[in-house]
Amino acid sequence: QDTEFQPAGAVWARPSTWLRDHGPVSVDYLRRHLSVVRELHSRVISVEYSSSDPKKAATAANRIVAAFTESHDVQKRDELERELAQLDKQIPEAKDELERAESLLRAYRNAHGIAEPNQTDQINQQLAALTSQLALAKSDSYGHPAQQPGRQFLPGQSESRDSILQDADGIGHDARIRAIQRRLAIVQSAKKQVDAAEIPMRELARQEAASLEHYNEMLRHQNELREQMAMAVPDIHVISAAVPPVQPSSPNPLLFIFPALVFSAAAGTLIALAAERLDRGLRSEREVEDALGIPCIGLVPELHRNAKDRPHHQLRVEPFGVYTEAIRSTVAAALRLGSLNGDTKTILVTSSVPREGKTTLAVSFAVYAALLRPRVILVDFDFRHPATLRELSGEIERNPGACVFDLFSRGRPVEEAIQRIPGTSLDYLPVGGRPVDPLHLFAREEIRSLLSHLRENYDCVVIDSPPLLAVTEARLLASMADKILFVVQWGNTRRELAQSAMNFLRNPGLLEKDCSICARAVVTQVNLKKHALYRYGDSGECYVKYRKIYS
Repeated sequence: QDTEFQPAGAVWARPSTWLRDHGPVSVDYLRRHLSVVRELHSRVISVEYSSSDPKKAATAANRIVAAFTESHDVQKRDELERELAQLDKQIPEAKDELERAESLLRAYRNAHGIAEPNQTDQINQQLAALTSQLALAKSDSYGHPAQQPGRQFLPGQSESRDSILQDADGIGHDARIRAIQRRLAIVQSAKKQVDAAEIPMRELARQEAASLEHYNEMLRHQNELREQMAMAVPDIHVISAAVPPVQPSSPNPLLFIFPALVFSAAAGTLIALAAERLDRGLRSEREVEDALGIPCIGLVPELHRNAKDRPHHQLRVEPFGVYTEAIRSTVAAALRLGSLNGDTKTILVTSSVPREGKTTLAVSFAVYAALLRPRVILVDFDFRHPATLRELSGEIERNPGACVFDLFSRGRPVEEAIQRIPGTSLDYLPVGGRPVDPLHLFAREEIRSLLSHLRENYDCVVIDSPPLLAVTEARLLASMADKILFVVQWGNTRRELAQSAMNFLRNPGLLEKDCSICARAVVTQVNLKKHALYRYGDSGECYVKYRKIYS
């Protein structure tokens, strides 16, 4: 219960000793190594200081507690002194206020003739006594002969000497009653005056009592503060001082480096394996070939989203760019330019689901093929959601004329519906948009006849087809094409979806032949920087590594 309590083995240090032994330290340094914790729900506070030196740790903890206790006592004494000094200024003012209240009350009493505080009681006693005397006198007057009613004298009859005395006595009794009444009236008037003057006097008396109570309370509080300063009893006690610990509170952090590295490596390996298992997307050429069972002939990189030009414009703007090189590789493989019998004319571009870059690849493929062969046409066979015209927006306008199948059935030339794409030798034929069941066109052999007509008049026919899993006519178109480019979006197309789409191409029940034989996969929207990090060793990695040499 004493702040100077120092158990055996405790270490206390003065500031000068601390500076000599340990040197100066910053406040931030102390805060990082200091811990102040309240013990459960008690009023006990535990102060801990961590250091590599046991003696330094104990010295710092004890010194911090001593400094806090000392500063708390000084602060408490300063507060008492400030409060006592304030009271010393207020007590004379309270005394002056009390004297003013007493003077006002005394002056008011003198001005209204209320010299004594109990004057009202005296007047009330006089009033009661006079009222009693008047009542007694009146009761006596009723028994007097002179006051009795009906007293008469007969003619010739004279009053006797006793009668005259009785009348004189009655006259004296009446005078006494009137005297009492006069005195009673005077006392009543005085009472009214006193009652009227007592209302302000009571307020002055209340103010005097309040000033007296305030003055006495300040005197009592002044005495209490002086007693507290004289006793100087601290309200903070050191229960137990810190002693140098015999063993460290925690192991050396360097010992955790090797286990942490092992744990991190194991956790990283597990996370990588889990991510690999959960990731069902296709990224490399080898993954596509293993999953689909068809060759992968190209990796088409994604272009910056803020690019002003359309992707097929890159073929003219950057003829040796990465995107142009990828399209060049796809065209060369699809058209079998290295083969002696390059008889591939009809190229079908499709995918498993929408929004995988199918239309963009079809337009870019057709634009580049038009640079190699004189007669190339791009046909949009997506009857439900034609997207080729949107990809070529600003270059050609929608033809409001008759449908190509109406022209073809009436024997009119199909060329009336064909449009030339400005700046290229590429023709464009839109066939979608007619509100009719597309299977009717297949049943009447109109589509097959149209494709045969185009094969006769063009060196290469590029068909933008609907997705295989979403639209039935896409599977029928596959059997009419010489080559199928199956689009897989990099890292986004799920393995199961792509495999289901390829199963449709292998299904002999719907198609006349196994179309997967002429199918080739193309991976689109490849993030080359991320792709190179996988180190697949394919063309995508070479695009990034040797881009500056061949671009």
